[in-house]
Amino acid sequence: MPVLVARGSKHDWGRDKLCRRLAHEVQAAGLPAGTDDKALVTDADLSGLPDVVQRYLSFMGVVGRPRDWSFRARFVGRFRLRPRLGWMPAEAWQYNSGLEIARIFVMRLRFAGRRRHLSPRTRPHARQTARPDRCRRRSG
Repeated sequence: MPVLVARGSKHDWGRDKLCRRLAHEVQAAGLPAGTDDKALVTDADLSGLPDVVQRYLSFMGVVGRPRDWSFRARFVGRFRLRPRLGWMPAEAWQYNSGLEIARIFVMRLRFAGRRRHLSPRTRPHARQTARPDRCRRRSG
């Protein structure tokens, strides 16, 4: 389950190495660091939404707050490359921006006891080792 850790305003990227990697990727992408729009969310902004959505957003205290323009989320869970392979511990960070539409995602997986960091510039890869017992014909 994702955990939202920041919203709008200035970024506090914390001490986590993977989170710092995300911060580097966001900075390298040249995304805007904020907006000058100080408009607050009003009931009129919510009027066109379904009733259940209006109730939810009102309950969450959205009305009267500045509009969110970005968020950062952390995901912790399991990941597998193929259906028949085992699950690996995974951690991922994601940054979304609505000012300049962008999504940046970095992930850390543990392959055979070693960590791999995946970012927009790298691709997941795994090395398969030959298994002689599956390569030989059985006699008999």
